[in-house]
Amino acid sequence: MSLCDVSVVIPAYNAENFIVDALESIAKQTVLPKEVIVINDGSRNHTRKVIQDWISQSKMTFSVYLHSQENRGISAARNMGMKKSSGMWIAFLDADDIWENNHLEVLTDATRVLPSAIAAYGGGRLMANGEIQQRLYDDFWDNPSKK
Repeated sequence: MSLCDVSVVIPAYNAENFIVDALESIAKQTVLPKEVIVINDGSRNHTRKVIQDWISQSKMTFSVYLHSQENRGISAARNMGMKKSSGMWIAFLDADDIWENNHLEVLTDATRVLPSAIAAYGGGRLMANGEIQQRLYDDFWDNPSKK
């Protein structure tokens, strides 16, 4: 499986019940990232241990780093993740979200279509009652992912 020059940044606060799903969605990508940086933003539960256990049990070909800091909010956690990243591109994944298996492949392909691009965006879907909805999340707005 090929790696792309992407650093995935995950801010995590009290995410023990769902962070593994987010990490597993990265592990299932058709194109894997260079690295994953999880910022534990002052969680008051077992988030740190759950992440450490996943890192020690997984056999990923990409690096996974865990940084803990006192709670400063999601923006500060994302900023710290960007500072610690080494990839040419940064992809944000919230701790309670999951990616479709080809998410990174589609986004990195899009950057090759327009080499001068400085960002790529993909629309997501909502999960309601355990079912992924077919309607794109940004269909509720002005469809930015289609532009």
